[in-house]
Amino acid sequence: MSSDSDSDSDSIEEFQIKRYLNRDFGQGIRQAKNLQNNYSGIKKQPGFYELRDRKQKSLDEKTYSGNHWDVEGMAPMARATRRLTLHHINAEVDKEKDRKVHFEETEKLMASEALSPMNKEFDDTMKFSGKKMKTETASVKNHQAKVKDDMQLQLLNYTHAGLVAMETEEERFHQIKLLRAMLSNVDKSPSVEDLVDAMSETNQKRTYINRDLEEAFGRLVDDEKCLDDDYRGAMMEMLDESLIRIVLNMDRDVTKKLFEDEQKERVMEQNNLLKDKERAKAIQNFDKVLDNMRRMYQQVLEEEERIEESYKEKVRELKSRVEEELVRKIAAKWVEKACADEKTRRIQECENVDREKNVAWESMKNLMSRVQRQMILSKFDGKWVDFKEEARKEKAKIIELLPETNQDRKMREMRTRSRRPSCVVRGDED
Repeated sequence: MSSDSDSDSDSIEEFQIKRYLNRDFGQGIRQAKNLQNNYSGIKKQPGFYELRDRKQKSLDEKTYSGNHWDVEGMAPMARATRRLTLHHINAEVDKEKDRKVHFEETEKLMASEALSPMNKEFDDTMKFSGKKMKTETASVKNHQAKVKDDMQLQLLNYTHAGLVAMETEEERFHQIKLLRAMLSNVDKSPSVEDLVDAMSETNQKRTYINRDLEEAFGRLVDDEKCLDDDYRGAMMEMLDESLIRIVLNMDRDVTKKLFEDEQKERVMEQNNLLKDKERAKAIQNFDKVLDNMRRMYQQVLEEEERIEESYKEKVRELKSRVEEELVRKIAAKWVEKACADEKTRRIQECENVDREKNVAWESMKNLMSRVQRQMILSKFDGKWVDFKEEARKEKAKIIELLPETNQDRKMREMRTRSRRPSCVVRGDED
């Protein structure tokens, strides 16, 4: 364009110079013709016209190779005015804009038709994922509520077990008090010993029965829970199998035909998209975006799982800490109560010993110790051995075997005289 415009301006200037120098009529006509062609600004299409290259006086024919506008169904605009030329140019520009807009809308419509199945599938996937996440959240909440209820029941069980133990201990003390009252002013007799043995045996059997009942009840609860879980799982499996069988029997042919049609349509769409490079590129970009979204969605799920796992770990840690704190507090209270009771008992014993010597109390204490010892021996199939008596017998045998000197006899008499009288009351079988 620049070379043609330069050549035109040079030719005009050249003709103007020639016009002013020669002042020929033919030169004036050529000058006017050239000015008219240059003023219109419309270049002729190759094949229709041949523009003349004006160089000095020689006029040669040269085909135009610059830019031009294709005007269909119109008369040549060689002699058109400037305003008419601009009007036609603007009209053609508007037509070209309309054509481009129509082409872009057509491409957009075709692209939307090609991508609508993928968008629908993506929306369905997102909806399904949302429903699944809501279901999982609800299940987690239910599980946490169940765990909380179990923990509360377990804590209540611990508390009640402690209360039962305390009440059992109080009952034992009450029975001991009753026995003390029974033996307060009564001498030791075989009937009283039989009564005490029967009461201890009854208490032991009652303890065994309570323990067996608790274990049986725990096993019954566990068996019922396992049975309910198995029954629920079996029913769900049977229901799923029945639904799948019904759906397959009713919609097998229809589903197969729809699947084949959908597969054929996808293959045809894929082939058409592969033929068009722009569409293939758009599909490739869409696939990349979809992969990125899936990866981001997977990362979000992993992050949520990590947060949920950390939350569960914190809950478990808090639960164990609370249980330890509760057990520690209950144990501390129980120990304080036991220490206070033991302290009270010892104070009372000291006061009773300081006041007067109670023969019945001493005999009752020896009887209870003998009963406890007999229970332990019967439990472990043991045999009572008095180490002090055995050691004394061994020492006596050794002393009998050795000859006693005068010095040994004097030392033995001194030890016997300096020994305090014993306050221990022993039975016949001790």
